[in-house]
Amino acid sequence: MASIESIGRVIYESMKIANESKNLNTKIKRLDTMIDMSKKLQEEFIDRGINPLTGDSPQTIIEKAEKAKLENIEIELRKKVEFHLEKARRAQTSKTMISNADKALDELLKFNQEYDYENKELELEIHAFIHKANYEGLVLEAEKFEFKDNVKKAIDKYQEALFFLKRDGIPDEQQQELISSLETK
Repeated sequence: MASIESIGRVIYESMKIANESKNLNTKIKRLDTMIDMSKKLQEEFIDRGINPLTGDSPQTIIEKAEKAKLENIEIELRKKVEFHLEKARRAQTSKTMISNADKALDELLKFNQEYDYENKELELEIHAFIHKANYEGLVLEAEKFEFKDNVKKAIDKYQEALFFLKRDGIPDEQQQELISSLETK
């Protein structure tokens, strides 16, 4: 059985390292150590009527550590996703835009697998970006053919864009303006 002092020291040192570290895995491991040690403190001492604590209760420490874990994961995830989305926004072609946005989705998947963390709102935002890039890429190709007076290929590309909108899983009523403009073309 560990002493209260040694458990308190581990909790304090873990908190200090978690606050100072730049590495997400180090932060998470140290926050997990704080949680584990707080549970141990609760089970071995507090639950048995020994309560020498003057600071936060073990439960409060656990809640703060859990909150810190989520905040750190979210910050790191957003930083990585934003890196890829910024590259996607600066891309010159829809293919490159989509490729970089797919890398952002890969980051989401990696964080889900590694930290059991999901951000559905961010995922939907990335999917919307990819959808828009796909659509705008098809329309741009059609406009290029139209500019070159290649009517047959322009119509074919406009039809591809229309097909894309009809099959994208978004209700047609929500895209009626885009659909109507393509049908007019």
